[in-house]
Amino acid sequence: MKKLTLLLIVAISTVMIASCSKTISSKVDEKTSQKDLSNKEFLLGNVKIENGVLRFISKEHLESVTSLLIKMTTEERNHWYDSIGFISQNTEYINVIAESNLIYNEESFLVFKNKYIDKYLFNNYTEGDVNPYLKNKNFMYSFVCTPKGNVMIGSKLVNYNTLNSFEETNEYALMRNIWVKSEGPILGGTYLETSNRKLWVEVYRFDRQIWFKFVSHKKILWSWHSYTTSYGLKMIEACPIENWLTTSSLYNSLIANQNESGMVWTGNISSSTFISLGDLIVQTSYVCTSTKSQVSVWGTFNARNTDISQIGEFDYNIGGCID
Repeated sequence: MKKLTLLLIVAISTVMIASCSKTISSKVDEKTSQKDLSNKEFLLGNVKIENGVLRFISKEHLESVTSLLIKMTTEERNHWYDSIGFISQNTEYINVIAESNLIYNEESFLVFKNKYIDKYLFNNYTEGDVNPYLKNKNFMYSFVCTPKGNVMIGSKLVNYNTLNSFEETNEYALMRNIWVKSEGPILGGTYLETSNRKLWVEVYRFDRQIWFKFVSHKKILWSWHSYTTSYGLKMIEACPIENWLTTSSLYNSLIANQNESGMVWTGNISSSTFISLGDLIVQTSYVCTSTKSQVSVWGTFNARNTDISQIGEFDYNIGGCID
């Protein structure tokens, strides 16, 4: 009887110890996860690569790494990609755009289109538009996805190439002037097309970050190619400074120039360039007094940059502060 009682005590103690260990371990993991999601070494060090696909601990880990990569220079990003042997969707996209700029007739375009039709969308409405368009609704995820839009979150394979046609893209909405704000990272934009130029600007929010994306196409012979140009910006109405944790040099220049007659120019930038406005404050109890902004955008529409025309104006709402 004594032996049986002793065995029962040992068994119960073992179960209690195991249970406590599991609880403590769970709390430690949770604490470490929340603490280290802002630590660069932790974030990048815990990204694994399996069969060419990046694997993340969680969706939060993926988004934190994405935010980190967006803020890097192209050289810094490429160095990290090379160090782990990864080719991102964004990296391939840039190379494919460069390849499209070598197309000058319909025959060459059809060969190019057939080569990439499984990865990209194409504009069937504008003759000569040889540019590929991402199937990825969230452009920001292109920095961590494979060219086919895949990532691993835990043990689950997730595909972000959710767009099936050009009509579903933000570019189509801007070109057709049928912009409707929908769920997703893009907050607004404006577009202008002439006989030989197409320029547009989009504003994105990713996590706490606000970005402008600048896109420029020009017609050369039969084809529309991406090219380098400059943009002029004028902040008509600004979200109050108390909503921002940090602001970029572009945002600071826009605010400083708000009551002046001139514009703030970006300088020559390549098509699909992102420029940061800054990071919003993240505080649950914080109430934003106003989150609306309005921007006027101008572009250069000839080779000598002497034909300066207004692309348009657009409003965007940063959506308050993140909980």
